[in-house]
Amino acid sequence: MELTVSRPPVYLAMQNVATSGEPDYRMHQEQFLARLKALISAANDNLCLAQARYNADFDKTVRRHLSEAVRVLEVVRSTAGRP
Repeated sequence: MELTVSRPPVYLAMQNVATSGEPDYRMHQEQFLARLKALISAANDNLCLAQARYNADFDKTVRRHLSEAVRVLEVVRSTAGRP
């Protein structure tokens, strides 16, 4: 079975028109730089979130190891005075 259409498909041609008299490349450059700025901002936000998650996990691990070290130190101190 083949697809049969009653009329041919419509093709759209998009064209940039510089309305302010600026050269076309300048408009594209500004659009590119605006998009790049938005991407850098989003990447920075993602990096900050990832660093916050890493620091929270790291702090949990350090606290756990420190509490174990304090317990060992207390045991050593309590047994050090005994002959």
